[in-house]
Amino acid sequence: MNMGTRIERGFRFDPKDRKIEWARLNADISRGVVFVPPLIGGSFAQQLNLFRWLARLNLDIVSFNYSGHGKSTDKFSLKTSIENTLIMAEEARKTSRDMQVPLFGVAGCYSAMPLLYAANSLGEPFSRIVLINPLTDLKPFAVIKSFISYYRKLSLRKTLKKNITEAIRKYTEFLFPDIAKDKHSFGVLKRERTHLRDVIFEFFLFAPLKRTLLQQTPVLCLYAKRDPVLNIYSKHRFHYENEILKICPLTRFEVIDGDHFFQPTSARRSAQKTISSFLKA
Repeated sequence: MNMGTRIERGFRFDPKDRKIEWARLNADISRGVVFVPPLIGGSFAQQLNLFRWLARLNLDIVSFNYSGHGKSTDKFSLKTSIENTLIMAEEARKTSRDMQVPLFGVAGCYSAMPLLYAANSLGEPFSRIVLINPLTDLKPFAVIKSFISYYRKLSLRKTLKKNITEAIRKYTEFLFPDIAKDKHSFGVLKRERTHLRDVIFEFFLFAPLKRTLLQQTPVLCLYAKRDPVLNIYSKHRFHYENEILKICPLTRFEVIDGDHFFQPTSARRSAQKTISSFLKA
């Protein structure tokens, strides 16, 4: 990381007077701004740490906390995550314009949905977008199928009830590693700061990208070859790519030989090299 890199933090109020906590990792000599929406249960600190290597490319990294996370006010729901991202993407665009540098977007898994929604709503302000194992919609039956596949691979010697309980715990841990989870919280997201009924309802009906089409934005989509969560590769590969292409027709796909989180280290290094090359182009 460049010696001059520093962190700037602040708050942004939306039209509903909700406070959104944000942070920015400033490179020594910036040649671009990278907007990185957070993960559910995660924070901007997690994203800044994960992508701080981009500072070596002289890029600033901007992230924030969804409603209900950290010091961002209100309660979390999938709808509020979309609204938060739209507000902060517009702020990132203003920043890049003031600095006269390009704006890039990077998002993984669920956060790809609010990023793509914001990109479409703001008239495609991103010079380039990187998607990492992205989701373009929420399909309950696909999640159930994924869990059943994962459950069958476990060799747990307990009663069936305990097997299922333990399998759900392991499956959740696999989906969201290094995020503390209990009956009261999910990472930095507390249960009392969540519109739980809204989230359950949205899980079945939420489709923010239904009318989204990015016709001008080049997109790099990386996904894992050995991913038991999304199970994209092999017979599902072309269906998955076609779903992305419906939204982002200028997408270039790269398959990384690793798991859902690009492990082992060689897979992560390969992903970083590919992303660096794409953003430099």
